[in-house]
Amino acid sequence: QKTLYYSDRTDSELHPDNLLHFDYSGFPSPSEKIRWVRLGSQPSSLLSGLYHALVAMSMGIVRVRCIQQVIGLLLLSRLYVNFMSYSRKLETYPGLKVALIDYEVLCPMALLLAFDARNIRTLAAQERFSGAFYATKGGAVLNTYLCGSEYVAELMRKSWAYYADHYLPVGQYRCDNLVAARQSPPPQILRAPIAQGRRIITALGFHTHMDWHNSQSDPLLNWSAHRQFLEDMIRLSRDIPNVFIILRFKMVDWISLPVFAEVVQELESSENMTISMDYEKSFFSYDLCANSHLVIAKHTSLGDECLAAGIPVLFHDYTHNTERLVADAIDYNPAQIMCFNYEEILERAKTVLTGDPNAMTPGYKYLKNVVYGGLGDGKVRERIHAHIETLLA
Repeated sequence: QKTLYYSDRTDSELHPDNLLHFDYSGFPSPSEKIRWVRLGSQPSSLLSGLYHALVAMSMGIVRVRCIQQVIGLLLLSRLYVNFMSYSRKLETYPGLKVALIDYEVLCPMALLLAFDARNIRTLAAQERFSGAFYATKGGAVLNTYLCGSEYVAELMRKSWAYYADHYLPVGQYRCDNLVAARQSPPPQILRAPIAQGRRIITALGFHTHMDWHNSQSDPLLNWSAHRQFLEDMIRLSRDIPNVFIILRFKMVDWISLPVFAEVVQELESSENMTISMDYEKSFFSYDLCANSHLVIAKHTSLGDECLAAGIPVLFHDYTHNTERLVADAIDYNPAQIMCFNYEEILERAKTVLTGDPNAMTPGYKYLKNVVYGGLGDGKVRERIHAHIETLLA
């Protein structure tokens, strides 16, 4: 849900009564108790929009020298129109002083610029650690950016997609869920294999499409790629003794598809692997990972959070017909955790679980202490709250 949270008072603590929630994606309010404003539903003047578009184009047309610049001018004109629209809507809330941005890379750039133009201070916590590695994806313009680490803050300082007056390393806030889960009893589904002394592997897979047509056109989430991940985990359960593999997906509706009937039956008949079906408890994936000896994952932010918290991870960075889907964009060296075929998954999983622990430890320590800044300590939210309170003081 793409929602923004704004404080319109700076003389008191953050409290529901002091928060005004702005939504720009058309979502209804989740509760009558929340002060919820849908920016998209507020009327905008068509004539005003056309006027601002003409103004923007007239200012830039004299500098156009080629067709690519015409396209750029059109995009900038659209940005300017949206900027003026948001600016007018914000005039209704003259008391706004601070904007707390949720999921910063999804926030419209025009809205961020409108805040800046009205001297409304903006603050966001980095939602996904990997976003800073992609030069053409996401980006944000902020006053204060609470980052995953100094390592990633330096990447964003050099990127054209990000701008902030202050980059403050605090860690990845969902790491706190892993630390808290370690301090609680393991989930019921893991208690028997843990009591048996098995080595626990949580396998984090992607979802897949429910129809053949969408599957055929998706290079990453197609049925063949999904089946290969499942079959690789079945092979792993047989090739490494004394393991228990629990497969966890964003959604499990695909298990009803006939195309997966055979492999699902094989999974369900196995004594040392299962598919997690619990989606009622929030952050249940974190409970599983926190009680695992190893996490094998298609690339996901949970993998970065596990590494920051000191949980070994191997990334399954290939499908049935391609590889290096993430490795060319994100550098996890010197830790050799990006795996491009089953043989690498098997070899490195054995090293982590049954082999020489020192073979992978130096790389994992480098990631935890340098790349993630040693900030996966369970106190990320505490640091975030401290910065917000300072801002509101």
